[in-house]
Amino acid sequence: MTQINYNERSWAIDLISEINIWLSQRNIVIKHAGGENTLNSEGNSLFPDVLLFGDLDKGKILQGWELKLPDTPIEDEEYIRNAKKKAELLSLNSFLLWNVAKAVLYKIEEDGTHSIIKTWNNLSHLTNRAEVLQNKREISNMLEEILNDINSFIVSNTIKSTSVVTALSSETVTGLVQNNLSSYVEALQENAQTNSNFADEITLWWRYAKNDYPEESNKFRVLGRNNLLFLVNKFLFAHILKSYQEQANSVDKIGDDTDVQTALKIFTTISQECDFWNIFVPQMGEELVTQDVWNDILKFNNLLKEFDFSNIEKTLLHDLLGRIVYRNKRKFAGQFTTPQELARFAVTITIDDPNANTIDPCCGTGTIVKEMYSRKKKTLSTEESLNTLWGSDKFSLPLQMAMFNLVDPEAIGKVINIFKKDAMELQTDEVIELHDPYDGSIVHKNLPKFGYIISNLPFVQQRDIETLNPNAFSANVQIRNTIGEEYELDGRSDLYAYLPFHLWNLLAENGKLSIIVSNSWLGTAWGEKFYKALTHFFVLENIATSGNGRWFDNAKVVTNIITLRKKAIPEAPSDDEKTKFTVTKKAISDYDEESSEEIKALIKNEDFVNEQDIYINTYTNKDIETLLELGLNLNSFFAENSWLLELKEKMVRVSSFFDIGRGERRGWDKLFYPEDKNNIEERYLKPVLKTPRSIKNYVANPDALAFCCTLSKEELQKAGHLGALEWINKFEGQTNGTGVPLPDCLARAGMNWYTMLPNTMAEIVTNINFGDRLFFARFDEPTFVNQRLVRFTKKDNTVDVVLCNALLNSIVGLLYIEAMGTGRGEGALDLSTDKIKNDLRFINPNLLEETDKQTIVHLFNKIESRAILPIEQELEQEDRIAFDNAILKAIGKPTYRDKIKKSLLTLYKIRVSVND
Repeated sequence: MTQINYNERSWAIDLISEINIWLSQRNIVIKHAGGENTLNSEGNSLFPDVLLFGDLDKGKILQGWELKLPDTPIEDEEYIRNAKKKAELLSLNSFLLWNVAKAVLYKIEEDGTHSIIKTWNNLSHLTNRAEVLQNKREISNMLEEILNDINSFIVSNTIKSTSVVTALSSETVTGLVQNNLSSYVEALQENAQTNSNFADEITLWWRYAKNDYPEESNKFRVLGRNNLLFLVNKFLFAHILKSYQEQANSVDKIGDDTDVQTALKIFTTISQECDFWNIFVPQMGEELVTQDVWNDILKFNNLLKEFDFSNIEKTLLHDLLGRIVYRNKRKFAGQFTTPQELARFAVTITIDDPNANTIDPCCGTGTIVKEMYSRKKKTLSTEESLNTLWGSDKFSLPLQMAMFNLVDPEAIGKVINIFKKDAMELQTDEVIELHDPYDGSIVHKNLPKFGYIISNLPFVQQRDIETLNPNAFSANVQIRNTIGEEYELDGRSDLYAYLPFHLWNLLAENGKLSIIVSNSWLGTAWGEKFYKALTHFFVLENIATSGNGRWFDNAKVVTNIITLRKKAIPEAPSDDEKTKFTVTKKAISDYDEESSEEIKALIKNEDFVNEQDIYINTYTNKDIETLLELGLNLNSFFAENSWLLELKEKMVRVSSFFDIGRGERRGWDKLFYPEDKNNIEERYLKPVLKTPRSIKNYVANPDALAFCCTLSKEELQKAGHLGALEWINKFEGQTNGTGVPLPDCLARAGMNWYTMLPNTMAEIVTNINFGDRLFFARFDEPTFVNQRLVRFTKKDNTVDVVLCNALLNSIVGLLYIEAMGTGRGEGALDLSTDKIKNDLRFINPNLLEETDKQTIVHLFNKIESRAILPIEQELEQEDRIAFDNAILKAIGKPTYRDKIKKSLLTLYKIRVSVND
């Protein structure tokens, strides 16, 4: 009966015991065997049946064995595939198969293939499991031979070991999470369907969190992945903590029969006794993991028990913690976390005095806090560094990572000032509740004034602020009560625009605030109000942007670092206050600590720098105000545009000559833009320019037909215009994408639902989403344009359209296109119709002599006859150079072309660099 019940699990346990007895009598590379804790009676363990370990203090894993009894062929493909997968999961490059009768040692090559190193056929005559116990001595002899051979292969470097750091920070955790994600996500969804409170909790969490996962749409999948990762981290960190604090040994009480709720209570107890609450805190829906998922996590816990963390070198544990942080960020697909290099750059250029209190009030996963800590530790002790370092976040989920970021061997046992709090609720001197790391007792600390606040502010669009951060609007009360209601932020401002004014209250005298924000403020009307309010509360010292790729690889967003110094009392800026506009010319990853220090020194001490790694322009507040009045936006100051101040008297608003607006919009292109005539009477079909892509040169031509009918259906019937009537009837019974009948969704007061009026025709047209071609194009005859374009309609017959189009297309006019817009994530220029209407300027045609006008038109006629070229190529054309020079000569600035060209190309290259 014993022989019948003897299975692979029984044999593995006996084998591990026998290996350890044999090893205790020898001094070889192999030091210990384990794996009995990870064995599963169902035979579906994630990890090898037997693990061979090397030096305990080095945390060395040597090899994994997969065991079967003789009735499983050693050549079985599933047997081989399963063993290989387990080896790769632990970053091992070899594995052993042994079915008692035969053993085969495989090596995994770098290209992923595997090959046999050696085969042992000692007991090939055995064919069934009943014979195993009868041949124990022979099996022991074969075991000794295998161990000796494997030891030799390790010594000769034929097969390589791995470390606990590599094994636990590579694919082990990733595989564990991915293998169980679908099952857990299904459990979360099912619970949300039956538990409305839980469903509401997830909905509110996702309303905010989705901004951090721009590539994700399934909130349950994101929550499930995060929860599994954090749950695994709790086990991993608790085992590491055992080497520092005895109370963490409680994690060893979690065994195969421990349920989820009991384990979570044990983690709570560890947190109470050892602190690190942000790591051990329960997460929303964490207790809902299914039994199968939980069994796999318990197997991982059993694997961790195999390592004696108390004997592993502390430097290895430090490396392991660092790898965990990196792995978590990398595997949080789509999460909008701050890149380490960007965090280091922002911290370096901001902090002058490491002794000052420093905080990231929206710390998320703690990358910036980690860099603050690293900078402080260069001159301060660990205790001094931690005492002056703070981090908070509105949500508990990322705080586990933030705590991981600050854990190192020297920090164990120290109070870490990481806590959960909305940044808009932070108040100086408020009592923050932390925990003593030794006895778990509550430690109260008063929130100090801060010398430095550095943060990657959360991106929450205006429409979501009232729901997610209603406290943000209190900033407008502060603005109104201190500098006047005319400076209040309007309803289009993103969340990050409100936060600096609250954070101003937390800063010490002359304290500095550096914030990483989207560049959306640089080219918007609300952004100008934001800028003007900032200059009353702060000296705006520096605005940095990237001139070499996006700083965030995983999000299509262009960002800035704004560095501000607190004013003691909010007041209007003086004319001579200076702001630096800095462009990083290298990839952010290429700025190491030393080069970042150099950039910091340049920003502090130089007004103009143009070197291989950095470009700095300095403007006084007076010059900024003047240039903004001339129609430029804040984004334009990353180039040197002071020359425009000397052209001020030569410029005029284009809206003085033209009515400017969007083309006609009706909302159902299939109706209003027929692909062919469809028997519609000619009188109801008007030529239209539908898309900017069809504009090839500076004289535009219609590219489609527009259906324009003002008659009622009865009038069409009476007139016998059956083609138009049939066309209308074709769409009358159709619905839009949301099921609304077209006659309802297209209805407009005072006109037929199918009517589009071509009553505003364009003489000149331009784009609002430019790529590499910048242009204004004129029509030979006034033409109807659609909403994708901006039309210019002359205000009276005195306007010379041909001359005006030439002046618009001068190098000054092209500069205005670039200098009024803002680059977006794909490198396109975002330019609003309102900005063009209100701020577009060109050289005043009324100031030109008649002979100059004739020369300019003549030279531009040559350009009109060819294609519009990409801007870098366009500016090098001989006809273009002659044309620009003639215009500049006509206004008395014949030498200015190179200055303007440099400004234009600087802005253009910054914009398109995001695609590098």
